Amino acid sequence: MSDLFPSPSPDDIRALDKVNEIKREIAVRQRVYPRWVSQHKITERLADYRIIVLQAILRDYQKDTLNQGESNGNEEKRDEEGN
Repeated sequence: MSDLFPSPSPDDIRALDKVNEIKREIAVRQRVYPRWVSQHKITERLADYRIIVLQAILRDYQKDTLNQGESNGNEEKRDEEGN
């Protein structure tokens, strides 16, 4: 089965796919953690913290991705202009 669907290497994963995966995980935690809190599997404080950490990672990653795109665009523009 793995021959039909080879696993990509981490280098093959696009930035958009990474962002979408972080968003998916945040949504899962927002859905699951309230139940875990009511079942006393984790505390509400820990649940909130884990979601906030992922939200911070997402924000930083989106900012870094945007900055890379801007710098790449500027470099390409300079190359086209011969600078």
